[in-house]
Formats: sequence, structure tokens, C-alpha cells
Amino acid sequence: MTIYKRIRILGFDIFCDELTGLETNNSIKTISTINAYSYEISKNDREFKQALKDSDALLPDGVGFVIAARIIHKIRIKKIAGYDAFTYFLSAAEKNSSKLFFLGSTIQNLERIKYKINNNFKNIVLDYYAPPFTDEFDKNENEVILNKISKFKPDILFVGMTAPKQEKWVFNNKDKIQVQKILCIGAVFDYYAGNKKRAPDFMIKLGLEWVYRLATDSRHMIGRYKNSPISKLLLDAIKERISMNKN
Repeated sequence: MTIYKRIRILGFDIFCDELTGLETNNSIKTISTINAYSYEISKNDREFKQALKDSDALLPDGVGFVIAARIIHKIRIKKIAGYDAFTYFLSAAEKNSSKLFFLGSTIQNLERIKYKINNNFKNIVLDYYAPPFTDEFDKNENEVILNKISKFKPDILFVGMTAPKQEKWVFNNKDKIQVQKILCIGAVFDYYAGNKKRAPDFMIKLGLEWVYRLATDSRHMIGRYKNSPISKLLLDAIKERISMNKN
């Protein structure tokens, strides 16, 4: 069994290895992402923080954690976006003739996703469900969700309900789901369905995807980053480095 590299950053064990082989590693079931925004939310949301820490692979989806690794440990790690994990597992699913289940978003988005996958991946079978847009599912609705997943028996479950809702739901329900992998990938559903566009490759490679998102989705992003969670993350990283030097 492959042992994947992880690095401790601000209390979180961050996955800092290649995704290669992750689909067959039985020790990794839940995969989530973390960025400056979700890190800031976790400070005041104990359940969300625990859900992130409980993930078997917590991917550094944001330049903030890449810089924090340099500050704290003086090492380079690679940013791994939720979209990167999604496309990797799509390719693996095609190779292995896997069954996929998409949970979250809207019926329209899910239908677009199914159409696109059916046209590009001939060996994948998929199903989906668009749950109600509520902060928390009641007992009956949660049972409906679990029953739909259980009936389909997927190999991989993609959850796209945005943070922190999706991570909390997976944290509280993962033991009730018979599936090889669960990926919390948030807005990836919108990107793959074509409702939103990712930044050009050169901006992604330079760590400037957030600039593109700010320019193309300013109303959402300004509200999300008005208190500069990246600055707060890096300030915490500097404080941790100073503390390490003292010790």
C-alpha cells in the first residue's frame, strides 16, 4: 500500500503528493480540499474543522497553503484544486469502468454533467440527485439521499454542495455509504457543467486563479474575501514559524 506524503500546516495534515494511484488505495476513502476561506471558517465551526481533519486526504486547494508551507517548513508543495482531483478520478473511472454518483447542485447542472460524461467517457455509468437547498437536511430527506446512493451502488461519490455543508454531511454519513471514494468538490459541478469557466492554464500555474475568479465573479468573491482570509492565513503561518524558531 502506498504511503502518501503529508505536511502539518496550522493543525491540518495537508496532502502534498501526486494523485497517482489514489483510486486504488483502500486506506483513503474521503477526499476534501482546504483553502484560506475554508480555513478561516473552520476557526469558528468546530464540526467543520473536525470534518476537514477527518478527511483521509486533505488537498491544498489554494495558493495560501502553498505559501504557508514555504513559510512554516521552507518547502514547496503543489496546489491541487478540487477540479484537478475530479478530472483525475474521471480518467481513472473510465479506465476501470466505474459507477459514479453526483450529489448536489441543480437538476439542470446534473443533466449537463451526465450529457457531457456520456459523450466523453464510454465506460462510465452514472446517476445523480439534486437535494433541497437547505442548510441542513432533515432525517427523512437524509434517508432519501442515502437510499438513492445505496440503490445505485457507486464506486465513487462526488459531493458538490459547497463548504462547509458538504464536508459536514460526509463526516456524519460516510460510514453509512458503501463506496470506494467520496470527494467533496464544491463548485466543480458548476465548472464542469459549463456555468462557470476556470482561469487560463497560465494563471493557474502562476497561482493566480483567485484573481481570475475575482474578475469574473466579483459579487461572490468580494463577499467571500472581503476580510482577506489569505492574509489571515499567512499571518497565522508566520506566527507558527516564529513559535517554531523559539522552540
